[in-house]
Amino acid sequence: MAPQLFLPYVVSGKKLRLVALPTKLRGDLYYKNAFSTLGADYACQDAAMLAGLTKSYFKVFLNGQFNNLDTIVHSSQRADVPVVNLYGQQLFSSYADMLRRGAWNSKVQLQDFNGRNLSQWREHHGLSEILAWQGLRQAQREANIFSQDCEGFTNRDPMKLGYATDLLSGQLFQSREITCDASQVVLCIEAFDENAVITDPADYRRRRRRRR
Repeated sequence: MAPQLFLPYVVSGKKLRLVALPTKLRGDLYYKNAFSTLGADYACQDAAMLAGLTKSYFKVFLNGQFNNLDTIVHSSQRADVPVVNLYGQQLFSSYADMLRRGAWNSKVQLQDFNGRNLSQWREHHGLSEILAWQGLRQAQREANIFSQDCEGFTNRDPMKLGYATDLLSGQLFQSREITCDASQVVLCIEAFDENAVITDPADYRRRRRRRR
């Protein structure tokens, strides 16, 4: 998983990492007998632990039936903490900027938790696009209660639809319709910088469970 000795655009100090799961998931995000964002959160945290990121708390960068992308990252970390790839190269100036623009530096690639650039996956060789599941923001949900998100990522029925985005385009929000039985890349985001002191009780309980 070791990166090159020198990488451009590397951020020092606080940062939030955006990293892909090393395997794809279908539209219900099933993992270890759990579905939707709960299953994917487990998958993100397990992958982070296996990668040695033991001080970090990762969540899936997707919405569930009752939550949205706006609140995944801790409120104290959304406005001024840069979002980076696995190797610390800046993708966005902040999580708020990430949601607002959705387009990152085309010279910086995304990796999975095994340290592979997504373009290096065997199943991606020769492909002109790499599709990842795309979540919804609160405004999108309010604008259209029938938005296509595999019913809050609880369904893998081929007759149901979700949104996907092509990561090779450098865009997070293309909103391309795709059937929920498809297996697609899943992105995980750090909920807060690994060295942050979080006083919110819910986050404290999560951190205690992770250290057991």
